[in-house]
Amino acid sequence: MSQCVHKITDYIPAGYTFSVGDNPRWTAVGANATYILAGPLAPATSQMISISLRIQQTTAVAKTLDELR
Repeated sequence: MSQCVHKITDYIPAGYTFSVGDNPRWTAVGANATYILAGPLAPATSQMISISLRIQQTTAVAKTLDELR
């Protein structure tokens, strides 16, 4: 029986950061994060794979709620 491996790649958009601590089974290189799902996936089934990204803080921080509007 052959080994079935699914490689899932997600793009990390500008303004977000990836942390291995938040995503233990993911790896990241540049603006891409990759998850390897080993094993078969039965026909007509699905599996949810989550990724967590953090919003980068910018230097332009609003000081009041009115500045956000």
